[in-house]
Amino acid sequence: MVSLRLYSIMNSEETRSYHGNDAVMLETAHTLHKLMTENLIDFTAFDSQLNAAFAANWLSSIKAAGSVVRDSQIKDILAQKTMEVHAQMALCILKYNEVKYFATKVFPQNKTIQAEFGRGTFNIARSARSRMIVFMDTLHKTCLKYQAPLLAGGYTQTQIDEILTLRVALQDANTTKENYAKGRPVLTQARIETLNTAYQAMRTVIDAAKVMYYHDYARRNQFTFYEKRHKKQLRFALKVV
Repeated sequence: MVSLRLYSIMNSEETRSYHGNDAVMLETAHTLHKLMTENLIDFTAFDSQLNAAFAANWLSSIKAAGSVVRDSQIKDILAQKTMEVHAQMALCILKYNEVKYFATKVFPQNKTIQAEFGRGTFNIARSARSRMIVFMDTLHKTCLKYQAPLLAGGYTQTQIDEILTLRVALQDANTTKENYAKGRPVLTQARIETLNTAYQAMRTVIDAAKVMYYHDYARRNQFTFYEKRHKKQLRFALKVV
């Protein structure tokens, strides 16, 4: 059952119709598109659907594929959003240490009240973003509960209010990061589909050229896209005579 489920998941994911570098495929598509338009009469005579409209749609798909966000960019954006969450976590940790200082100062002998400020739960809270969000909310409420003695001990209202501000900032950063992470497969899927559209049109032109120019080796060889699919580094070559 597990193997069937994995097969179903893998089978449902869009994969590239070609092997190798996206940029090289698009560069080749641009070159072959130019060659096709220069020989458009031949292509349309061979297949009436390989006409000016086909060429225009193909060029649009090439441009669309070239403008979508690259896989590396998607990873970089996610890494940046993760760093933003870490930065907010660091600010929350610093804020707790600030509150801890004043709580200890105001209630030096009262371990029970100090515990209300998170002395025994902070280390657990700092281990996860979701826990830290709840912790900061509780910390803010505790500061409001002991607002009068804290203010009398030198802790300001602005500093108390900042606890809630940091809690909201952490939650927003975490939500943004998680939403982007969940949307990443969709972005990747859309990119692959766009690349495949450009490639499939190129493949149609190449296949047509093989038949049209069967007795014209030089021209037939212009419409070529090589792929190496084994463990060696993928390499593409375009021969133009």
